Amino acid sequence: MLAGSAAMLLFLISSCQFPYNPQPQPTPIKERVTKADSGSFGSGRLYPVNSGEQACNPSISPNSTYSACMLWLGFDRVSVKVPDSLGGYEANVIREHDRLTIVDTANTVRWYLLISELNRSGEFQCPEWSTHPDYLACCIGTIAQPYSGYAVRLSDKQALHLCDKKLEEFSTPHFWLPDSAVWGGTVDEPVFDSGGFVRKEQVRQFFGTDRFKFIYTLLQRSGTLFYVDYSVSEDPVPVPLRKPEGLESWYCHSPLISPDGGWVAYHCFPNSAQGAYYRSFIQRLAPDAQPILIADKASDPHWWVDPIDNERSYIVYTVTEGPYFSEYDYTDPLIEQSGSAGATLIQRLKGTWRDVPGFLGTLSPDEGYTPYTLIHLPFKGGLSRDGYFLCTAYKYAYLLHLK
Repeated sequence: MLAGSAAMLLFLISSCQFPYNPQPQPTPIKERVTKADSGSFGSGRLYPVNSGEQACNPSISPNSTYSACMLWLGFDRVSVKVPDSLGGYEANVIREHDRLTIVDTANTVRWYLLISELNRSGEFQCPEWSTHPDYLACCIGTIAQPYSGYAVRLSDKQALHLCDKKLEEFSTPHFWLPDSAVWGGTVDEPVFDSGGFVRKEQVRQFFGTDRFKFIYTLLQRSGTLFYVDYSVSEDPVPVPLRKPEGLESWYCHSPLISPDGGWVAYHCFPNSAQGAYYRSFIQRLAPDAQPILIADKASDPHWWVDPIDNERSYIVYTVTEGPYFSEYDYTDPLIEQSGSAGATLIQRLKGTWRDVPGFLGTLSPDEGYTPYTLIHLPFKGGLSRDGYFLCTAYKYAYLLHLK
């Protein structure tokens, strides 16, 4: 295992999304694409995304307008279909990390955002769908100076500058906003408090509510998670979360706030390159809350709520055999049959996240429910709200329609 300065070196040498150092990928073999397009796959129908090119930060869509779609961050080349209505995408004119893209199972662009549309310099990093289907979280900046956090609204491509030069290249920000939040407005000139975070009144102006929570990690602060709760009566300040006992030197990463806004799921590691060194946890968003282990050798935990029984919640996570960033060709059926790449599992939780007077909800893995394997391949971008689609990315990107 690597720890301390050795693990930090993995971040510093990376030139793309944490901690993968992308290399130009070969043109995909025609038979491979044809085979995948035919839908012949053991556990469902597999759809290649951005065929043969690097893709980062996979995130499954919770938005019914973009059903069966995924969000991702491209590197320096894209291989997608662009409809005439989205001619401004310019697939042949691209620079590193200059756009966010949402595509469907036909590898057709459904939505995009160029960094030039925001009149910002630098690059995108760490895009992730928020808990609200109409908003994305991301970083913008350069390695030479701190990154800033942003919220982006899909419906009109408006953005709110959440924090100014407070983040890092791999801070993987996320935020919670209730689904019931009404559409807000725009903020032309953000105003930041003394800590560098946008003022509460501007959060209310942009989102239409101050029921808003923002979370991120700082690798330079030993990989500690921090959250900012704008619903508190006083001025919001970053609050550090306690690390798992005995893992104080590990890095906590990729936090995702629960649909109710009260909990967070994340993974920790001492060695970012090897999947076996990961552990996944859930934790209440409170200063003294204790982390709760979901699984060893588990990464990329995502919340999922049963659409039929809204009281039943789950954690979807991946187990990656060997390197954390899988470079397997998933269209090869032998990869799934052998389990050599890893797997995607779902763990049911017991308890409730609901708080009532005199009682705080509690959640933990349901020991009476053996984790169920969704597929013997690691899909790192979460499970769609309807429970039918998974997505993943990096050397190869895919959407999967489960049987």
